Amino acid sequence: LHAVMNAHRDNSSSADIDRFIQGEELGEEGHPSAGAVNSQRIGSNVMVLTLGTRPMTFTLRFPPKHNLTVNRKSYVVSPRCQMHAGFCTVSILDPVDDLTFTHGAEFEIVAVNDRKASWWRVAATWRWLQAAEDFYSDTRGLRLDKAKASKLEGYARSDEVFP
Repeated sequence: LHAVMNAHRDNSSSADIDRFIQGEELGEEGHPSAGAVNSQRIGSNVMVLTLGTRPMTFTLRFPPKHNLTVNRKSYVVSPRCQMHAGFCTVSILDPVDDLTFTHGAEFEIVAVNDRKASWWRVAATWRWLQAAEDFYSDTRGLRLDKAKASKLEGYARSDEVFP
């Protein structure tokens, strides 16, 4: 069994690389992931803590030198840009990593004594975010204006899920 987290960027696009090379100031506002308002601030480091019962290989992929805006399926994979993560691994990504690289992971899953493979892997990410938000101190819930509340209509509230 082989599991993957496909290569992706969290906060930029191929067009952003081209704009950056042309000398354009990208500012602090990111390319919102999944339409999220609170994306990572461009130009900030990201710290990742990953834990798990099986190792993973974390890979940074980059565009070929001759075509920086090529589709990311054609990105280069180099052993120099891979990291083996064991049970507990901390990494800090440089501000340009998310702009110039995609990142992904592969997990080797091994069954023992003909039993079904069983494993888990989790990661926590700390980022500088670009949008300040207000939270309630008693429920730890996000304070919503009418526009935000309408987007979340039908979803459970955090204080109901995590009492």
